[in-house]
Amino acid sequence: AIAASSLVPKRWIDQLSRRTRGMVPTAVSIHEHEEREDKSQAGAAGAVFASSSPMTRTAVVSLLVTLFTIYPTVMQETLLLFSCTELDDDKSYLLESMDLECGSSRHAAAVASLGVPGLILYVVGIPAGLTALLWWRRADLHAPEPRRAQELMWFVYGDYNPRFFYWEGCLMLRKALVVAFTVTMIPYGVEMQAHMVLGLLIVSFAAQIALQPYAAPLVNTLESAALGVLMLTFWVGLLNYDETVRGVPAAGEFLSVVVFLANLAFVAACFAAYSRASLASRLGVDENASLREFAGALLDAVYYYSRTSSSSGRGSMKKKRTKEEAATTSGEEDV
Repeated sequence: AIAASSLVPKRWIDQLSRRTRGMVPTAVSIHEHEEREDKSQAGAAGAVFASSSPMTRTAVVSLLVTLFTIYPTVMQETLLLFSCTELDDDKSYLLESMDLECGSSRHAAAVASLGVPGLILYVVGIPAGLTALLWWRRADLHAPEPRRAQELMWFVYGDYNPRFFYWEGCLMLRKALVVAFTVTMIPYGVEMQAHMVLGLLIVSFAAQIALQPYAAPLVNTLESAALGVLMLTFWVGLLNYDETVRGVPAAGEFLSVVVFLANLAFVAACFAAYSRASLASRLGVDENASLREFAGALLDAVYYYSRTSSSSGRGSMKKKRTKEEAATTSGEEDV
């Protein structure tokens, strides 16, 4: 899909930029731009970006997307090398391979060859490297003229306020901690896993409320709602493990219905927000406009299209009559 974006006409990208009021810069397209970068500001990396071909830039973007996509899976598999459980013989074994004793030479070789390099280069290296790269190129990320850094990394920072261009690294760190708590707390039971993840969600929710890192206010609201629904889900899950709650008839079914309704309400809110944004874009009004303004713009659009269609219908009928009269006149002249 990323490679196919090189075939998207530039006018489509320009139109998208106008509809989003500049949130999608025209530099997000893979097409060549006539604008030249300020090499003195960009430095050596800017020269590399400026001299790279569209296919090279597409390959770089594809690589970044691939790394972000497989990041949780590779991180989980890496951390499983450190997850052991103790059995009745007072020995601990690897959860993924119970015939491998933790601390043995085979396990030490696996940890040294895969576990530690995976932690350093991938689990920690990807978020740290991404944040360092964004910090290094921060002067070019929101430059008024198109820059190659925008073209390569817009999908990483474009949704956030300029002050929080690094927020994607924080989100990746949150994913890493969720997977780490889930994997490393397996020997201590499901309740300990849920407690650790719930604590992380509370910290994330507080940071989201305090900082509001997204550029669009609606996205900040939806992100806060998503974290709230997740906290409710984990809290209800912990209640289901309580012996007192288990003793209440139909308590589990009631809590399950509460969680289901909360998630359903969140999905409905996301759909309504998307529909509102799409309608606002089509009508040419602000997304934060009141319902009355939306209704007025919708009635104006319906009136305009009805007038246009009726005018075009009358015009086509007039042209048809003109052609018939011309044909009749031509036939009379032939006679």
